[in-house]
Amino acid sequence: MNLDITFIKNKNLKEPMVLFPLKQYLELMQYLEDIEDRISVKESENEPVFDFKKLLKKLDEKKGIKRAL
Repeated sequence: MNLDITFIKNKNLKEPMVLFPLKQYLELMQYLEDIEDRISVKESENEPVFDFKKLLKKLDEKKGIKRAL
């Protein structure tokens, strides 16, 4: 990704400022969100799969409800 960056350093600033176009900022944020999504998927690969039908069955048994799943 190529960013059109402008650095601004000033003795009145505690830290330098970085400026770049809003469009590039939005693209960068989308790119970072995509990376976070990929990391999340990778981290959850080995987690057990949640079986919603089994949960309903257990809840129904506790409450004495009979339903067809």
